[in-house]
Amino acid sequence: MASSRWVNSAFGVHTCTRGYAWREAFAGDNVCVKPAQRTQARTDNTAAASRFLRPGG
Repeated sequence: MASSRWVNSAFGVHTCTRGYAWREAFAGDNVCVKPAQRTQARTDNTAAASRFLRPGG
């Protein structure tokens, strides 16, 4: 569960526990993931437009 990776700290109640970071896959995304997953989400979002099948080819 995502909320199990949140802690209440000086940064607020939805702070990721040590070793986790905000995924930031979209505005308002409040899921804490390992840094590699965050990087993958960022890479996927950057490449998203190139992954659509265009009509006719």
